[in-house]
Amino acid sequence: MSQLKVALIFGGKSTEHSISLRSTRGIMSQIDRAKYDLSLIHIDLEGNWWLLQGLDPDDRQGAQPITLISGAKGARILGTEASALLGEIDLAFPVLHGIFGEDGTIQGLFKMVNVAFVGCGVAGSAACMDKDVTKRLLRDAGIGIAPYLCATLENRMSYEEAVKSLGSDTLFL
Repeated sequence: MSQLKVALIFGGKSTEHSISLRSTRGIMSQIDRAKYDLSLIHIDLEGNWWLLQGLDPDDRQGAQPITLISGAKGARILGTEASALLGEIDLAFPVLHGIFGEDGTIQGLFKMVNVAFVGCGVAGSAACMDKDVTKRLLRDAGIGIAPYLCATLENRMSYEEAVKSLGSDTLFL
C-alpha cells in the first residue's frame, strides 16, 4: 500500500501564528511517518506559502514559494518562481488557528483545489468562528445556551450595562 501524501499547513496571517507552529511540532512528534508521506507548508505572516525542504517546521532554509492548484485526485504543489510541479497532496491537514484557518476560508480553498482535508467544512467553520452566529443557530435549533450579549464596534457597552442586562452572577472577569 502506498503512503498517503499529507501536507501539514501551518503558520498563517493570524495573531495565533506562533501557536500554530507549536501545534505543528506536537503533531510532528506523534504522526506515523511510515504511514504518511509528509510535506510541510508554512504560511508566513504576510500570507505567502512556502514548501519546506525538510520535516522541521522551524527550518525555513531553502523553502520554496508555492501555490496549490487542482489536480485529478487532489491538489498539486506548484512552485511560483519556475512554475515547476513540486509535489502532490492527497490530504491537507490544516494546523492554522484563528482567522484564515478556523473561519472557513482555508477550507474553501481546499474544496476549490480538489483536496480532502482534516476538520470541519466551510459552513461549520465559518459559523463556529462567529460566536454570535453560533449562539443564534443553537438557540434557533432549540438547544439551550447561556445568556449572552454581543459587543461590537457598533454595539458598545460598559461593564455596568452588561451587568444590568445579564446580572452580576453571569459575568466572569
